[in-house]
Amino acid sequence: MSGPSIPGPYHSSEQTEAFPLKHSLYRGSSAGHQKARGFKAFTSCCTGNSSEKNGGLRIIVMCFAVLTLAVILALGIQIYYGDYQLVPHGSVATDHHRCSTIGTDILKRGGNAVDAAIASTFCMGVVNFHITGLGRSGFVVLGSLANVHSHMSLDGGDLFNTLSTLQLGENYKLPNLAATLELIADKGPDVFYNGTLARRIVEIVNSFGGNMTVQDIASYQAVRRPPLIENFAGFNVFVPSLPSGGQALLEILKLLPDLNFTMGGQGLTPHFAINLVNAAEETYKSMLQGIWGDPSFENNEPDGGDIDYSVNFTKSAGSHVSAVDLNDLYVSVVSGLNTWLGSQIFVDESFILNNALINFGVGKNKPLGGKRPISYATPVIATEMRRICGRRLVFGSGDTTLALQVLARMLVLDRDIDLSIEAPRFHLENINKTVYLEEGEKRRLQEDNIQGLLNFSYQIKTLIQPYQSSNIVEKLGDDLTSHSDSRGDGMASRY
Repeated sequence: MSGPSIPGPYHSSEQTEAFPLKHSLYRGSSAGHQKARGFKAFTSCCTGNSSEKNGGLRIIVMCFAVLTLAVILALGIQIYYGDYQLVPHGSVATDHHRCSTIGTDILKRGGNAVDAAIASTFCMGVVNFHITGLGRSGFVVLGSLANVHSHMSLDGGDLFNTLSTLQLGENYKLPNLAATLELIADKGPDVFYNGTLARRIVEIVNSFGGNMTVQDIASYQAVRRPPLIENFAGFNVFVPSLPSGGQALLEILKLLPDLNFTMGGQGLTPHFAINLVNAAEETYKSMLQGIWGDPSFENNEPDGGDIDYSVNFTKSAGSHVSAVDLNDLYVSVVSGLNTWLGSQIFVDESFILNNALINFGVGKNKPLGGKRPISYATPVIATEMRRICGRRLVFGSGDTTLALQVLARMLVLDRDIDLSIEAPRFHLENINKTVYLEEGEKRRLQEDNIQGLLNFSYQIKTLIQPYQSSNIVEKLGDDLTSHSDSRGDGMASRY
């Protein structure tokens, strides 16, 4: 039989894990039969079927004492081993149903949202190794009802020939990746930064003309910085600081004037669409001019320099994981190889190295040893300002403009998370007034929006698949819902 249904404001038929947290620990044991026999004997005693003819009052008192102890013991077991009273308890949304389920499995075992997000991110490096993996770069923003923090995580033969023989729908096995993950699990992270894996990475990178040393990997440290915060449409929007795409997102929000938010056919009027595109393109222009860079080097970097117009934002790629636990800890992680297949350097057919170095440019973003380049990865947490337990949104994307559109639809147009995630999106190629739209009738902007962009001299082109996804977990009061973007072909898991 299927498990019991879980109450909640679900808007889609996603996987809902309704089975009890730890009841399975007792399945298949003989404890139930023993309890039945004990209870039968106990009721016989309490109903007076005792062989003793005297001392009836003593028997009654003893029976009630035993009953009291049994109730206390049962309550203690339920508190320690039983389910929480509120359901759903937590959720993880990723681009693969197994990775989402792994995340909720971690929550069931007593882990928090950070533990779940880490496990799911490692899983995504296996099932979507062309997007993320051990050679990824990435950003994390995490918080609770009390505070929010941001982190920057790991930076990390001929791949084309390896993958070109695959047929559509064929599985590609990665036994070397399995061995690598087992080695890290057994020996700890030092084996990656200081051991055989580090030496092998350096050897392979240098064989492709790179310039890397073992010390470069050994000296790497994740950076923890306070998040950036901006008020928008009645919400506090939290994003990681530079060099993530969070700064760009907040700058775009500042450029959006008061608009007439009357909903169009897709919940988006031509006026609103044009303002979104203009604000995003203006912000990207400033980014390419080098006004931002790695904060650790900011004081040493001059402004100015020629703009690199060869940057193509449509090639950005990232894997997104959202996680929320029972204690209202929210985690949004965007990790990836920077573009599809990254550098295409396939380390012993185990994992691909990222190509984040191509994001270096001019001004404060010019390359320098030990410096981190600007990224477009943008994890987001948005919390309603007027209510402590109001609407809380955990989402993100590998492209700032895509996170912007999801945010605008949810907050400005007041759409639910399913419609906001699945709605049509535009993609910027560069700052050359070119807008790419996704293929398919359901993915394409309404004609009035397209015509509005054409009237403002924008070129309209079609972007072929694959498309970047954005996954989300939402909480309102104690009600929790989640949704994985169909562009990523994933499924959220709740329990």
